[in-house]
Amino acid sequence: MSADVNIIYKILCLWGKPKTYADLSSDYKQHTNEWYSPHSWEKVLNELNVILSQNGAPPLSALVVSLGTNEPKLSFWSGGASNVPALPNNPLQRTLLWQSLINDICHYSWPSELAVKKEQ
Repeated sequence: MSADVNIIYKILCLWGKPKTYADLSSDYKQHTNEWYSPHSWEKVLNELNVILSQNGAPPLSALVVSLGTNEPKLSFWSGGASNVPALPNNPLQRTLLWQSLINDICHYSWPSELAVKKEQ
């Protein structure tokens, strides 16, 4: 069983600012009464970013950060979605790039439902 990407989308659209993987676990449980470990989100968050990239939207999962670093995990940068740039080696460049993504997310007009494009 895996978490529902549509529910994750709705949760992240409500956030409006970065929160931790543990916050996502708690919010998901509130919405569904299902618990997922904070360490289990990488695959479904990458799936969300791929769907969003197909619709020209920024990577909403940039809002989900590690408690220790207050930045996304390395799996965010290496998930393969075209809307996530390559991970800069320089920590300052990485932070500036991530902040730019957060700015894009906060200024994007998010539809109420996640649009999943059908494969042709």
